[in-house]
Amino acid sequence: MIHVNDWDEGRIHQAAWPIARKSVERKIDAALHLWEASYGRGKTESDLAAIARLAVAGRIRLLLAETGRTVWGTIDRTTGEVEIIREGGSDPNGGAIDLLDELAELTIQYGGRALVLSGERMPTDTGLAAVLR
Repeated sequence: MIHVNDWDEGRIHQAAWPIARKSVERKIDAALHLWEASYGRGKTESDLAAIARLAVAGRIRLLLAETGRTVWGTIDRTTGEVEIIREGGSDPNGGAIDLLDELAELTIQYGGRALVLSGERMPTDTGLAAVLR
């Protein structure tokens, strides 16, 4: 019998990560399969401004966002209209928000799912990929 009570955090992580990684990879594979199946039926979007309007309307089933990518700007949470200030770097004026993060939050708020993927796994080059309801 294994007793983990005496294990330090590093050892617990080392033992648990291979198990967790398989679960995460299965979810990512399923999400990419859904994207591919939906793309052929016209049920996808990759334009940030269009995704913003769809997000506030609760029309996004799944949002994929690229890890480490930021797009600074503002969003009207009622209409979904966005103003893009710039891509990358830090907050340019102290009042901007990371639009990719905000769109993930809106997607979840309206019952959708959001996943963050590496650039190599993203199905688009815009940093966003949405599967619509």
